[in-house]
Amino acid sequence: MRNKCENKFSNPCCDFTLASKQSHGAKYEFLLSLKTLQYEINELMLYSKECGECFELLRNKLDYICKFMVCDENVKKWELWGKYSEIKEYCEKLRDTSVKALCDVEKYQCICACNHNLDASNYMELLSNSVKCESETLCISSQSKVLFYWIRSISHNGNGYC
Repeated sequence: MRNKCENKFSNPCCDFTLASKQSHGAKYEFLLSLKTLQYEINELMLYSKECGECFELLRNKLDYICKFMVCDENVKKWELWGKYSEIKEYCEKLRDTSVKALCDVEKYQCICACNHNLDASNYMELLSNSVKCESETLCISSQSKVLFYWIRSISHNGNGYC
């Protein structure tokens, strides 16, 4: 059976081997997944401003991105193609967009906790569990040195922090 990408690269002037054809196509598939995730996060941030219930969708997408980043297959892809400018560019865009989205989710959850729409102890438990999970994933122990920093951002109404 012929490779699905084979026809795409059947140009006789092309000196790629079959293996490089496959990896070249996979690189663009990886790039497309980064672009798609960045687009979805942007859209969910817009939707969340219109409908508070969309923050749950945004939070779920952020959880998915965390899994996406540590997936063995994607780690291998990053090792292979992380040096390419287009991959770097969209990784940076996805990271920046994700940080903004996470700030929005945290603000929303804080507002809900303040308005008694979310039990503050439940919020703290969720936050604590999230930190614990991340700590375990990143192998952070009591012997680790971790730098925390606070970013101040101006929201649309001029008083937001993240």
